Amino acid sequence: MNHDLHARRSAFNDVSRMRSTLFDRMIASHGITMSQAWLLTQLFIEDNLTQSELAQRLLVGTVAVGGTINRLEAQGLVTRTTDSVDKRAKRVRLTEAALPIGRAMSRCEKEVNKITYGDIDPADLDKMFETMFQIRENLQAGLEAGEAIDFAPQGIENR
Repeated sequence: MNHDLHARRSAFNDVSRMRSTLFDRMIASHGITMSQAWLLTQLFIEDNLTQSELAQRLLVGTVAVGGTINRLEAQGLVTRTTDSVDKRAKRVRLTEAALPIGRAMSRCEKEVNKITYGDIDPADLDKMFETMFQIRENLQAGLEAGEAIDFAPQGIENR
């Protein structure tokens, strides 16, 4: 395989994984993981979301979100209450104990960004983010379109 082609194929995944690993290492001393931090981040942006809303924002299933919330609730960082309108829905809120964790998350994020971007020219970073936002929009449009692509092997009949 062409090395350049392989590098391009893995670049997104590699950068994401390395940033996550670095953040995980930094935040571990505060007793949470990257997944838990990402859920908390959604609540710092908008508190009192339902489990379903959190799952949608995190692009994961409600069962996965439920497990993460269980762990955060056990640590006293969030609480769950029944929605006042839809008794089946659970709303998730941050507790006061989450505030210092939020500050630690912010410090870790700044350090990860400092390491990630190093001495890259700010204009180059701006262009990179502009391109990344367009890529994200393209992917979101593809997901929303729900286009089915036939992945059956060519020349082999389906059984």
